Amino acid sequence: MSDSGFITFYQNSLSSGFMFLSIATVLLYEHIVTIPLEFQTIWRREKTVTSLLLLMIRWTMLVLGVCYFLQPFVHSHLHLACIAKGRIQDIASILGWAEVDLFIALRVSAIWSQNRRLLVLVLVLGLAPVITNCIALFANQPAYAEEIPYCFVTLSVPDTSVAKYRRDYKICMYAICAYVTRSTLILQDATVLVLTWVKTFGQWRTARRNNLSFSISTCLLRDGTTYFVVLLALNVTQLALFDAQGSVLSPFLAAMPLILTSRFMLNLRALHTRADPDPSMSKFSTVHFRDAATRLGNIGASLDLGGESEGGHEWFELDDVTVGWDGVGTLDIGFESTGAVYGG
Repeated sequence: MSDSGFITFYQNSLSSGFMFLSIATVLLYEHIVTIPLEFQTIWRREKTVTSLLLLMIRWTMLVLGVCYFLQPFVHSHLHLACIAKGRIQDIASILGWAEVDLFIALRVSAIWSQNRRLLVLVLVLGLAPVITNCIALFANQPAYAEEIPYCFVTLSVPDTSVAKYRRDYKICMYAICAYVTRSTLILQDATVLVLTWVKTFGQWRTARRNNLSFSISTCLLRDGTTYFVVLLALNVTQLALFDAQGSVLSPFLAAMPLILTSRFMLNLRALHTRADPDPSMSKFSTVHFRDAATRLGNIGASLDLGGESEGGHEWFELDDVTVGWDGVGTLDIGFESTGAVYGG
């Protein structure tokens, strides 16, 4: 490696170390501040597939945060430490991608009445980073240099004609894999957004037919559109800033989906910890869901924005609504997959 190349690589290593440390701080902070909410929404409630998935995501965040935090402090000459940290970090990243992909697929399937075809479609579109990172886990080897801080992997080989061809081939394949991976994730995010918007528009029309006044913006906030838009923006950003030699933003783009998914699922779980509506109230005010009788929990529910929305009402999923009134003051609204009471 030439002197200029060494200086560039050294500077990139320092930048990468600071990036890892900053992201580790965010991951660990996010995990710590949401521990009370974890106990409230997971450990004190009945276990479902969704709660177990959320727990796995939170533990993956913790492991990944610890590995990122150790990155600036484990020198490359500590061979065994580098190998151990690198393998654990890679496995945690793979698990993170798989967990986020599973959540997105289950979410889409749930809002479309447990549609298995959509479940498989969305799940397959999100498997690309899992597969490519599994291949990289066995293809990449830790590299060591006394002059370079931190642990790193390399594709460099001896400078012979055959070896140079192999190195260039590996770099080319790495670039192709990166573009394919990000392209499929972008397609997944776009598909999820379209499917979510179609369902949201149908629910909005149902609400309007039943004289429940909600704006489109409120519906889009509650159906998780913002979450999926951010994921789409992250994938587009990585594709736009991609460099065949690697991106300093890679750890950030690997950690953010975990943080967003954890918050999203905690919000869904917290939605059902609120008190039931008081049937003695004389004025219609709020729609409250009862927990659906499903092992998936309320993964298809709307988000809780922390208070009542427009017109004193709260928005939840409205699908095939049937209305009945007991003549006293309680209006029961029945749904296809979950029950609800419009308290009054």
